[in-house]
Formats: sequence, structure tokens, C-alpha cells
Amino acid sequence: MRESGTEQTFCDFCDRVPGLSALRGEITVGSILPFIARSGAVFNDLATQVMGEAFDAACKELHDKGQPTIVYEVIAKRIIDAAKKGERDPVRLRNAGLAALGFDKEDKEAG
Repeated sequence: MRESGTEQTFCDFCDRVPGLSALRGEITVGSILPFIARSGAVFNDLATQVMGEAFDAACKELHDKGQPTIVYEVIAKRIIDAAKKGERDPVRLRNAGLAALGFDKEDKEAG
């Protein structure tokens, strides 16, 4: 996160994406949308929702606080890469994101 005046935004990218800058106060760390837009990939609404759920669950595993931006970028990239290959299970997508950080959640369900 960076500070912009008195408001905090997730990243500079959020400010440049049409529509996202207007939601500045509503964007949280759990928003995978800026990462999807940056990747250039296109997903349908259902896939995007599942990816968002997976990203939010992965962030929750990290307790959502004090993580550098690069950690969220790595998680998002891994989730997006798995989704590009056709994965749509939110637990497997979350696990793919966390695996980049050394988490082994294969036998656990999201939650």
C-alpha cells in the first residue's frame, strides 16, 4: 500500500485503471481485479469471482496485515496463471497462490 494524500490505495496501478480509482475507498487488499487487468488476461464473470474468492482466502491466511505489495502480486500471479490453465476450484486456486510462499494447504479446505 502507499499513501496518497490522506487516503491509502493498494498500488499505483489501481489509480490508473478506469473505474477503480473512483472506488479508491472501497478497494481492499483482497481485490484481484487490478492484477487481472495488468496481466492482460480476460476471464468471464464467474471465473473472476472464483479467482477473487481464492485471492481473498489466501490473503486471509496471511492475516491480511503487514505484507509487502510483492507478496500480494505473487499470490495473484499464481492464481491467474492457474486460472489461465483452466482451474476454477477456489480452494485449488488459493493453494496455488499460497504455494509460491511455501504454504502447503493441499489437504485443507478454504475458510
